[in-house]
Amino acid sequence: MVKRKTMVAHKSTVDLLSEDEWMARRNTYMQRLSDLRISIAFIDEAIEEYKELQKKQLQDEKWKSYMACDGQPNPNRPAEIRQFVYQLKFLEQESYNEDINWVLSVDERSILSHAPDRSDMTRRNLEKSRPNIGQLYDDNVQRVLETIGRVERVLRNDDELLRLPTFQVLELDKMPSELHSDIETFFDKLTYRVICAPEAYMTTKGSILSYYCYNCSNFNFQIWGLQDVPIRFNYMKLPIICSDLDCVGVTLQLPLSVLCDNLTLRCVQTFFDPFSQLSKSYELNMDGSIVSPNCGLVDIADSLMTEWMTQMDIQEDIMTKMNTEMEIYNAAMAAIAQAISQKKKKPDKKGAGKPIPKPPKMPQELLAGTFPDPYKLFLEQDKKDCSDFFNEYFHPDHLSLLPFEVNLRRFIIMGGVISLVFVRGAKHITFDKFNITLHEDGRVLRRKLDELDLSSESKSRLSKFNIPQMKNDTDQEEDSECHLHLEPDELPFYFLTFQVPNHLCLWGEPMVCQFVVEEIEEEEKEEEIVFERLEKKQNKVRKVIRKKSDSLNKKTASAKSVIAAEVNPEEIDKPKYHQPALETSVNIYRPTALSMVRQSVLESEVVHQSLVKSYEQQTEPVSTRRLNFLKQHCLPRIISSFKFPREFIDDELEEQAMKKGPFTQIYRRRLTGSLTNEPTGHHPFNYEDQSFPERIYPRFPLVSPLKPEMDSTKDDATMYGFIQQLDDIKDKYLEAPKKIEQQATATVRMSRRIFHELPISNRPGRRSSYMRRSTRLLELDDNPMEREFEASEPSDTLGKIRKESIVRKIEPIKVFHWTTKFILESQFDRESKVLTVKTDRLGKFGFAYHRYTHFPFRHWELEKNVDNQDEIIFTLDTYLVRVVFFISKDGIRCHAVDIPKEYIAKPFKYIDIKDPVSDFVELRKRLQDMNLNVFAELDACFYIDQGYFSQKHLAAELHIYDAIAVHAKLMEFSHSQWNRLASNRDLVLCLRNPKDVHDGAEVTVRVTPENSTFVEVTELCTENLNAIRLNYRNTWRNIGTYSDLHQLINSMYPHATDMRNRDANQMYYLRQLLQEIRPLSFS
Repeated sequence: MVKRKTMVAHKSTVDLLSEDEWMARRNTYMQRLSDLRISIAFIDEAIEEYKELQKKQLQDEKWKSYMACDGQPNPNRPAEIRQFVYQLKFLEQESYNEDINWVLSVDERSILSHAPDRSDMTRRNLEKSRPNIGQLYDDNVQRVLETIGRVERVLRNDDELLRLPTFQVLELDKMPSELHSDIETFFDKLTYRVICAPEAYMTTKGSILSYYCYNCSNFNFQIWGLQDVPIRFNYMKLPIICSDLDCVGVTLQLPLSVLCDNLTLRCVQTFFDPFSQLSKSYELNMDGSIVSPNCGLVDIADSLMTEWMTQMDIQEDIMTKMNTEMEIYNAAMAAIAQAISQKKKKPDKKGAGKPIPKPPKMPQELLAGTFPDPYKLFLEQDKKDCSDFFNEYFHPDHLSLLPFEVNLRRFIIMGGVISLVFVRGAKHITFDKFNITLHEDGRVLRRKLDELDLSSESKSRLSKFNIPQMKNDTDQEEDSECHLHLEPDELPFYFLTFQVPNHLCLWGEPMVCQFVVEEIEEEEKEEEIVFERLEKKQNKVRKVIRKKSDSLNKKTASAKSVIAAEVNPEEIDKPKYHQPALETSVNIYRPTALSMVRQSVLESEVVHQSLVKSYEQQTEPVSTRRLNFLKQHCLPRIISSFKFPREFIDDELEEQAMKKGPFTQIYRRRLTGSLTNEPTGHHPFNYEDQSFPERIYPRFPLVSPLKPEMDSTKDDATMYGFIQQLDDIKDKYLEAPKKIEQQATATVRMSRRIFHELPISNRPGRRSSYMRRSTRLLELDDNPMEREFEASEPSDTLGKIRKESIVRKIEPIKVFHWTTKFILESQFDRESKVLTVKTDRLGKFGFAYHRYTHFPFRHWELEKNVDNQDEIIFTLDTYLVRVVFFISKDGIRCHAVDIPKEYIAKPFKYIDIKDPVSDFVELRKRLQDMNLNVFAELDACFYIDQGYFSQKHLAAELHIYDAIAVHAKLMEFSHSQWNRLASNRDLVLCLRNPKDVHDGAEVTVRVTPENSTFVEVTELCTENLNAIRLNYRNTWRNIGTYSDLHQLINSMYPHATDMRNRDANQMYYLRQLLQEIRPLSFS
């Protein structure tokens, strides 16, 4: 007999497992967690020992600093830091007050004296001993930079910040920018002192030029200017002046429109960058309300436990869905069978019943003793969650960059910052025996506008010059060393030439940019205030604010503005499993302690709305995931004294029991039987019925608002409607203290409404409680217009509505960023290493380089140093250079050389760090300053576009680095060519024992989050050219089941655990270096 097609079940869409198979998988996970504790314990011991050594070292450094009495402030105390800066400014002012112009002592006739005690007071002799005022400012800048470094070290330490009060952390966060502004103040004061006494500090060059130069390790400083002599600019041979700032390595062609008497130009090249940290693209915007994905978990045990719990949640959802579909199917089939039977009983009756519907297709049946396999769905969900998180928070399109703005996630500023600005000091007049300086404005340095005048009047002045004749004159000029730009379309602009250092020309070309502060005006906001009169005796005033524009960034937004994050409604249907197994799990995508403190006080709040799919609470089944969701979102919205509807029902049942048996002892319990059959009142979740005592000022934890589906309603029967009802009650709790505060200050205007009798309530509630406290003042509003409206209206007036629209202007927003907007043209000559720029304004210039020029990596290997047994060598080959790291217990030293094609005895080293560095921030900075960045940020995958790579499962990758740190002195580890082609959960690498000379000593291993195996890898042919399929064939070495790389190594060499690395410092530095570089993901 052939079955009907309608009765045939669907093809199985979910793989089913027997109970034994499911329990075996569960036991495998539990056994892996148990095995991981062995290798994790080695790393944990090393980390604890390292921390203890660091604590002792920190105490020794504090004691040495205390004994040295270096005068540096405590980096934890902002008040002490400000006092330190004030002391530096006071000493500088004292030096300025005691300074006497040495030119006043010049006496050219002193050499004519025949006195035996004569002294040579000629200018030529006194110039040899003239004071070096730049040294004082150099020392001040050095001390301030040391203080900035100490403060930043404290801000990076989360443990240190957690021990400090919040206000102190906020003040510390302001210190770096304040100290950098103090450095700028010192530069201004040095400039003011020099230009107020040019004959004493500046060196003349020819008859019209003078300059002052100071070089040091932190900055180069030069002042170039025209002497106080009359110059007829319109009658010069060339309508330009070339400024040669050789102290800084910059030449500047000045157009005729900016030339004037006593023109002074200051150029400062700082070898530190104080401006990039002000840009909005400098740091990732990691909000504390964001739920971090499971792919960011660091600990392998936490990751495995979270993945297992996620699989169980997915399995429960699948089982609930399958059972629900089967129940619907059975109900439909039962209805069809009943309709068929009724039709058979009355076949002759016309129109007997409705036509029999077509039988539905049978869904997949969940047999007894079977469980759905959630692994495939888990892999898809985990991959989707991670990719969605990356696209939403790390994608460059979400940075809201302005046109021409430099993205500091893709680029990095190197070589310091060059500042060019026109300055003007006080009027200074020198006489034979004295001089006069006319100070003004509190002796503050004045800066001139650096924008060019491109009007028609300035162009007409240039038209008076004969361009061909000027070119002939320049050919005959012998003193002109800079290349002049004399074309008609070039004369009105600035032309700068920068001499780029050699190390910045090796692996990339610079992109010159400017740091500017722009004011951006937002559209006006319209606030519509709606005053609504109801039949009730209480006025309700509601304010609806419609915002027409969003702010650009949290740091630059206007006060108390709210930015709603955009969401995709299509993603609501798919559940997200983001909850880690342990609340203390470390996740690299969580914000730091400093970021959390910043977010707590930001004037502009970014509201991240959680996508939620609403459902009927009474009809749809409730799973564990839904219960956890309700717990997560409902408990923070309920005050501790809140009385639930079930409690009101119990109270009424208790009163009924007391009426029936007044002398019987009543116990508070949920009564059943005849009492429950009596009708009770309807008790919804509301605010008015609450009468329990609570705090005057209620406090609720911060929660993220929810965004439902497009067709969801605020019905109380739905989950979203229930949460919205709790939000309304919460808002009323928060509004209650404001009404109480109004009692002391509000002016009461008598109204006949006040003397009406109060409504009588059958049960004690919040409304009657408030009426007893104050029958008049609690109903007042702050708006006097509304109070007049209330007094003039009778209590029984019908509802009226009055609207007023107020348009408020928003102050312009200041945006700090690096931009190429004002760089009209740029050209880089690689042979001469000269960068030429055409621009219409001066300012702060910087060189931007691609951050990931050296990514992805070509090859890597790790081995023990043969020459020094206490060192481990990690060799990293990029496509441009080879970097060799030497890891010891004291830190890390390194050098960079060309990738050798043949043996070279002494290769040229582009970078050579000879002393071990223990601070990874310093190591990263020293390499990045040489345009050698091998450290990946969290969003590096969006900016590496020069090759193929595969970013790996984070917890599994970091656990491999732990095993490498443990066995680094026994084994050699190296890169496998198959690793970049493998999936994110497959990590492939090679290892061998250098003392094992057999042919099969070098093996290839495959490590996944679930297990580890010895494999031979081949590539399978596929019809899809874009797809890559690898075949992993297990080798004869797999005689057991191995949980991680540590067990694999022990299976090869049983004595590996006894010969493990026992140097805690070296293990920590090696592990940290591999985590910072991540060669398995980016090679």
